[in-house]
Amino acid sequence: MTTLPYSARIRSGRAAGKAAKGRDLDRGRGGGRDRGQVALEYLGFLPLLLLVAMGALQLGLAAYAANQAGTAARAGA
Repeated sequence: MTTLPYSARIRSGRAAGKAAKGRDLDRGRGGGRDRGQVALEYLGFLPLLLLVAMGALQLGLAAYAANQAGTAARAGA
């Protein structure tokens, strides 16, 4: 039995017609080893995403404080 890349298995499944329709081509052959890959990649990327979001929040707060300080200085003068 030869192991085909995923795209080739899909094409061969479509070419086989109704017999392969709805079948899991990886069933029973050790498939599914990459299940949850997207979740793990997301969890790995999440700290970086949170760091950038917190940095943007801090930048916004600093800009707001500078604006308020400028307004107060103009009002006091």
